[in-house]
Amino acid sequence: MLLPPALLGVIVLGIFLGVRGFHKEKLLFIGDSYAAKLESAGYGGENLTIYAVPGITAGQLRENQWEFPDMKPDKVVLMVGINSLAEMEEGSIQIQDERLLIEDLKKLYDAPLYVQKVFPVGEPLLQHKPVLSVKNVAEYNRLLEEFCRETEGVIFFDPQEGFLDENGYLTNTEDNLHIGEDFLGQYYENVMEAIR
Repeated sequence: MLLPPALLGVIVLGIFLGVRGFHKEKLLFIGDSYAAKLESAGYGGENLTIYAVPGITAGQLRENQWEFPDMKPDKVVLMVGINSLAEMEEGSIQIQDERLLIEDLKKLYDAPLYVQKVFPVGEPLLQHKPVLSVKNVAEYNRLLEEFCRETEGVIFFDPQEGFLDENGYLTNTEDNLHIGEDFLGQYYENVMEAIR
Protein backbone atom coordinates (compact mmCIF):
# COMPACT_ATOMS: atom_id res chain seq x y z
CA MET A 1 0.00 0.00 0.00
CA LEU A 2 1.42 3.37 -1.02
CA LEU A 3 0.94 6.34 1.25
CA PRO A 4 -0.08 9.73 -0.16
CA PRO A 5 2.98 12.01 -0.50
CA ALA A 6 1.61 14.52 2.03
CA LEU A 7 1.10 11.82 4.68
CA LEU A 8 4.50 10.31 3.94
CA GLY A 9 6.08 13.75 4.35
CA VAL A 10 4.40 14.24 7.74
CA ILE A 11 5.60 10.81 8.93
CA VAL A 12 9.19 11.45 7.79
CA LEU A 13 9.19 14.92 9.42
CA GLY A 14 7.84 13.43 12.66
CA ILE A 15 10.55 10.78 12.73
CA PHE A 16 13.23 13.38 11.92
CA LEU A 17 12.09 15.73 14.68
CA GLY A 18 11.77 12.86 17.14
CA VAL A 19 15.31 11.65 16.44
CA ARG A 20 16.69 15.20 16.53
CA GLY A 21 14.91 15.85 19.81
CA PHE A 22 16.44 12.74 21.35
CA HIS A 23 19.93 13.58 20.16
CA LYS A 24 19.60 17.10 21.55
CA GLU A 25 19.16 15.70 25.04
CA LYS A 26 22.20 16.26 27.22
CA LEU A 27 23.34 12.88 28.48
CA LEU A 28 25.84 12.12 31.23
CA PHE A 29 27.44 8.68 31.47
CA ILE A 30 29.25 7.93 34.75
CA GLY A 31 31.10 4.69 35.17
CA ASP A 32 34.07 2.41 34.99
CA SER A 33 35.88 0.89 32.00
CA TYR A 34 32.61 0.21 30.14
CA ALA A 35 31.96 3.95 29.98
CA ALA A 36 35.67 4.65 29.38
CA LYS A 37 35.73 2.35 26.35
CA LEU A 38 32.83 4.28 24.82
CA GLU A 39 34.70 7.53 25.46
CA SER A 40 37.95 6.26 23.93
CA ALA A 41 35.99 5.03 20.89
CA GLY A 42 34.74 8.59 20.34
CA TYR A 43 31.15 8.32 21.55
CA GLY A 44 31.38 11.38 23.80
CA GLY A 45 30.67 14.78 22.31
CA GLU A 46 28.49 17.84 22.36
CA ASN A 47 25.42 16.11 23.81
CA LEU A 48 27.13 13.21 25.59
CA THR A 49 29.51 13.83 28.48
CA ILE A 50 31.34 10.80 29.86
CA TYR A 51 33.00 10.66 33.26
CA ALA A 52 34.78 7.32 33.46
CA VAL A 53 37.59 5.78 35.46
CA PRO A 54 38.65 2.24 34.46
CA GLY A 55 38.76 -0.15 37.40
CA ILE A 56 36.79 2.11 39.74
CA THR A 57 34.25 0.75 42.23
CA ALA A 58 30.98 2.37 43.26
CA GLY A 59 32.53 3.31 46.60
CA GLN A 60 35.48 4.99 44.89
CA LEU A 61 33.11 6.86 42.57
CA ARG A 62 31.33 8.23 45.65
CA GLU A 63 34.67 9.48 46.95
CA ASN A 64 35.40 11.14 43.58
CA GLN A 65 31.99 12.74 43.09
CA TRP A 66 33.44 16.23 43.51
CA GLU A 67 35.04 15.57 40.08
CA PHE A 68 31.69 14.80 38.39
CA PRO A 69 30.76 17.22 35.61
CA ASP A 70 29.00 20.38 36.74
CA MET A 71 26.09 20.32 34.31
CA LYS A 72 22.34 19.94 34.01
CA PRO A 73 21.87 16.69 32.08
CA ASP A 74 18.52 15.51 30.79
CA LYS A 75 19.46 11.94 31.70
CA VAL A 76 22.21 10.33 33.77
CA VAL A 77 23.43 6.79 33.02
CA LEU A 78 25.37 4.85 35.66
CA MET A 79 27.64 2.08 34.34
CA VAL A 80 29.41 0.52 37.29
CA GLY A 81 29.45 -2.66 39.33
CA ILE A 82 31.77 -5.45 38.24
CA ASN A 83 34.76 -3.94 40.09
CA SER A 84 32.69 -3.62 43.27
CA LEU A 85 31.62 -7.26 42.96
CA ALA A 86 35.25 -8.33 42.35
CA GLU A 87 36.15 -7.02 45.83
CA MET A 88 33.45 -9.07 47.57
CA GLU A 89 33.71 -12.52 49.04
CA GLU A 90 31.62 -15.51 48.03
CA GLY A 91 28.39 -15.54 49.99
CA SER A 92 28.47 -11.83 50.87
CA ILE A 93 27.06 -10.15 47.77
CA GLN A 94 25.65 -6.72 48.61
CA ILE A 95 25.13 -3.35 46.89
CA GLN A 96 25.51 -0.86 49.75
CA ASP A 97 28.01 1.34 47.89
CA GLU A 98 25.84 1.33 44.76
CA ARG A 99 22.77 2.32 46.77
CA LEU A 100 24.63 5.25 48.31
CA LEU A 101 26.07 6.28 44.93
CA ILE A 102 22.60 6.23 43.36
CA GLU A 103 21.26 8.39 46.20
CA ASP A 104 24.18 10.83 45.76
CA LEU A 105 23.58 11.06 42.00
CA LYS A 106 19.89 11.78 42.57
CA LYS A 107 20.88 14.72 44.80
CA LEU A 108 23.52 16.01 42.37
CA TYR A 109 21.46 15.86 39.19
CA ASP A 110 17.81 16.69 38.73
CA ALA A 111 17.32 14.13 35.97
CA PRO A 112 16.15 10.55 35.49
CA LEU A 113 18.90 8.12 36.50
CA TYR A 114 19.39 4.97 34.41
CA VAL A 115 21.34 2.17 36.10
CA GLN A 116 22.94 -0.39 33.80
CA LYS A 117 22.67 -4.08 34.52
CA VAL A 118 26.16 -5.39 35.30
CA PHE A 119 27.67 -7.51 32.55
CA PRO A 120 29.03 -10.94 33.44
CA VAL A 121 32.59 -11.86 32.50
CA GLY A 122 33.94 -14.48 30.14
CA GLU A 123 34.22 -17.94 31.69
CA PRO A 124 38.08 -18.14 31.58
CA LEU A 125 38.30 -15.14 33.97
CA LEU A 126 36.68 -17.18 36.75
CA GLN A 127 39.94 -19.07 37.25
CA HIS A 128 41.38 -15.85 38.71
CA LYS A 129 38.19 -14.33 40.20
CA PRO A 130 35.61 -17.01 41.10
CA VAL A 131 33.47 -14.38 42.88
CA LEU A 132 32.55 -13.08 39.39
CA SER A 133 30.52 -16.21 38.60
CA VAL A 134 27.33 -15.90 36.56
CA LYS A 135 25.40 -16.79 39.74
CA ASN A 136 26.99 -13.95 41.75
CA VAL A 137 26.56 -11.41 38.94
CA ALA A 138 22.89 -12.43 38.73
CA GLU A 139 22.44 -11.96 42.50
CA TYR A 140 24.16 -8.56 42.35
CA ASN A 141 21.87 -7.52 39.50
CA ARG A 142 18.79 -8.83 41.31
CA LEU A 143 19.60 -6.65 44.35
CA LEU A 144 20.37 -3.67 42.14
CA GLU A 145 17.18 -4.02 40.11
CA GLU A 146 15.10 -4.39 43.27
CA PHE A 147 16.57 -1.19 44.73
CA CYS A 148 16.04 0.72 41.47
CA ARG A 149 12.40 -0.41 41.29
CA GLU A 150 11.83 0.93 44.81
CA THR A 151 13.56 4.28 44.15
CA GLU A 152 11.69 7.06 42.40
CA GLY A 153 13.34 8.43 39.26
CA VAL A 154 15.71 5.45 38.89
CA ILE A 155 15.38 3.04 35.96
CA PHE A 156 17.27 -0.25 35.79
CA PHE A 157 18.08 -1.27 32.21
CA ASP A 158 19.63 -4.22 30.41
CA PRO A 159 21.90 -3.53 27.40
CA GLN A 160 23.24 -7.10 27.18
CA GLU A 161 21.35 -8.34 24.11
CA GLY A 162 23.80 -10.07 21.78
CA PHE A 163 26.59 -10.30 24.35
CA LEU A 164 25.92 -13.47 26.33
CA ASP A 165 26.35 -17.14 25.46
CA GLU A 166 23.86 -19.87 26.35
CA ASN A 167 25.42 -20.21 29.82
CA GLY A 168 25.29 -16.48 30.58
CA TYR A 169 28.98 -15.70 30.04
CA LEU A 170 30.23 -12.63 28.18
CA THR A 171 30.90 -13.10 24.46
CA ASN A 172 32.34 -10.72 21.84
CA THR A 173 35.20 -10.01 24.20
CA GLU A 174 38.98 -9.84 23.78
CA ASP A 175 39.95 -10.04 27.46
CA ASN A 176 36.95 -11.82 29.09
CA LEU A 177 36.15 -8.64 31.04
CA HIS A 178 35.12 -6.05 28.44
CA ILE A 179 33.18 -5.94 25.20
CA GLY A 180 35.59 -6.14 22.28
CA GLU A 181 36.41 -2.96 20.34
CA ASP A 182 34.58 -4.20 17.24
CA PHE A 183 31.33 -4.54 19.20
CA LEU A 184 31.26 -1.20 21.03
CA GLY A 185 28.89 0.23 18.41
CA GLN A 186 26.34 -2.47 19.18
CA TYR A 187 26.76 -1.90 22.92
CA TYR A 188 26.28 1.87 22.47
CA GLU A 189 23.13 1.29 20.40
CA ASN A 190 21.79 -1.09 23.08
CA VAL A 191 22.32 1.58 25.75
CA MET A 192 20.77 4.37 23.68
CA GLU A 193 17.77 2.24 22.80
CA ALA A 194 17.23 1.37 26.48
CA ILE A 195 17.26 4.99 27.66
CA ARG A 196 14.98 6.47 24.93
